[in-house]
Amino acid sequence: MKYLLFRLIAYLKHKGLIHKSYIVGGAVRDIIFGRDLKDIDIAIDAEIGDIVEEFAYAINGSLICLDKEMSIYRIVKKKYWVDISRLRCGSLYIDLFERDLTINAMALPLSDFQGYEKNLIDPFGGYSDYQNGIIRMVREENFLKDPLRVLRAFRFSATLGFKIEPNTMIAVSRFSHYLKDVARERIYDELLMIICCQDSAKIVSLMKNNRILTHIFSVSFTDNGIKRYFRIELLINDLHFRYGDYSYLFKQYINNSPNLFCLKFFTLFDDKRDISPAGLSLKISKKESERLQTYVDYQGTVYEGFKNNEDVQSEYIIRLLYELADDIFGLILLDTVIDDFEDKRFTDYVKKIVSFYTTDYRQRFAKIPLISGDDIIQSLNLKPSAIFKKIINYTNMMTLLGKISNKQEAIDLIRKQNWAS
Repeated sequence: MKYLLFRLIAYLKHKGLIHKSYIVGGAVRDIIFGRDLKDIDIAIDAEIGDIVEEFAYAINGSLICLDKEMSIYRIVKKKYWVDISRLRCGSLYIDLFERDLTINAMALPLSDFQGYEKNLIDPFGGYSDYQNGIIRMVREENFLKDPLRVLRAFRFSATLGFKIEPNTMIAVSRFSHYLKDVARERIYDELLMIICCQDSAKIVSLMKNNRILTHIFSVSFTDNGIKRYFRIELLINDLHFRYGDYSYLFKQYINNSPNLFCLKFFTLFDDKRDISPAGLSLKISKKESERLQTYVDYQGTVYEGFKNNEDVQSEYIIRLLYELADDIFGLILLDTVIDDFEDKRFTDYVKKIVSFYTTDYRQRFAKIPLISGDDIIQSLNLKPSAIFKKIINYTNMMTLLGKISNKQEAIDLIRKQNWAS
């Protein structure tokens, strides 16, 4: 990132624009408080169309227009990027005045950004608010100009661990109904960052109490959903306490942000019928949509096996593993917080399932299919038909159950069946 920044500084010096250029937004906080720069927003008091094209070409980077009307562009070089915009109304003060929160309404001159002690431009007290852990709006009208800023207030509260001050909370609640007009993809991006925070339950509870979630999904949310959310977050944050040596397997599953999002998101809803439509309304990926539907369809099935004393190598459990694969980890977590959070016997039961799944089951799964269509033709003298799939599925299940382990055993087994019927 520093390479990209210093290349831009050199370029703007060459163009005589360095003293008209400012670092704004979150990068200012990162610089002041010594954090690694992840992305940089630059505001320039000049027409920037030709500038960004020329700079992108000079560094062999990619140029993306984010907002043509507002003259906002992104230049990407490998895994780093810098956003460049035209200074609003040719005034730095107006540019900062139009921003959402005081902690995002600070600037540093690009010509000497490392001397922030003397050069920080902070007309709204963002530095003090950051030091005191406060989320404060610049002015409430800015929420109306872009209602997504309502969610951004909660997002920064969640990611930074800051408290939203009372007047800002009143304003976000007042303007929250405008979220229905915001592009769903933008809402999803903010919700993903909120929900995937390690300690987001208090913020999500605030969002529920201020009807933010209801305005987004047109569904009523209850304290029961928040309780489940608190419980799954508590469970996820201390997996080793519950699962001991198996905790790393659950961590591998939830280290995927969409998996973590789907798990926590699921717990918020009292009626399962609302979950998939709510996810689809956010225009989540097909894979995430399928995972949510899997949770809807299978939540409770692991606990049902426990209640019915199903052996962990029974056909019931093996079919679950076959149909769920690694989503078994998500279903275990959901069944733990929804069905029997405190029952140590259930925890011991799922440990046995996980142990079997990661050893014998996976070894058996690696062998399937033991036979092919050609094997069926030769051994049964059948012509290709829909029954072939049934035969292969049958031998797959027998393999997973440990009844057969090689091709010859599979052929001997299917010869004993009457497939013609």
